[in-house]
Amino acid sequence: MPTLARAFAFVALAATFDQPLSTAHGLALAAVGLAWLLLLPIFLLLRRRFADGPSRRREPLSLLGMALQALGMGLAWGWRRPEGTPLVPGPESVQWALTVVVLLLLAGGLAMIAGALRALGRQWSLTARILEGHELVTEGPFRLVRHPIYTGLLAMLVAAGLASARPLGILVGVLVYWLGTRLRTHLEEGLLLEAFGDSYRRYAARVPALLPWPRPSGASAEKI
Repeated sequence: MPTLARAFAFVALAATFDQPLSTAHGLALAAVGLAWLLLLPIFLLLRRRFADGPSRRREPLSLLGMALQALGMGLAWGWRRPEGTPLVPGPESVQWALTVVVLLLLAGGLAMIAGALRALGRQWSLTARILEGHELVTEGPFRLVRHPIYTGLLAMLVAAGLASARPLGILVGVLVYWLGTRLRTHLEEGLLLEAFGDSYRRYAARVPALLPWPRPSGASAEKI
């Protein structure tokens, strides 16, 4: 599984640096590895709690968006800094502050993903789709953003980048991930608008797509 491979890679990275590694930096790397190790069982356990249902309509092109998201993650993870090099040079207090940011991003990302999967239940799928009897989910993390799984994965991508990637790798990785997310959200929201019409438009008017900040009055559902 790619997720397991990446998680083990981060754990191994934290344990095998040839250069001196600060306690804060080592903790950040180990936390990234542990968080990605936890992600797979979260997906599997919550997914298995709910029986799947027949699809009314699918958007296979959404898998291209997922591939771009994965590429963005790979760029952020693979474009590593030299061994033992912190993202921001400075005293240990600076490294601890950066580690706290990494830990908060990981915790928030995992909580967002787990809450979204629990709220979606059988409606969650790798492919954008509408099920027979599909319901519009607006509770849990969907009260903060319309696509909380992508928000959580973005937080974990940034955390991984802060722990080990070059600044350019973080920027390029986030950009490619955003392009893939933009494609998926466009297709998913097309299905939801078709299925729920004005109910979804009202929801999209008050809840942002990806970043949990207040929406201006009359904002478009197309904006992230």
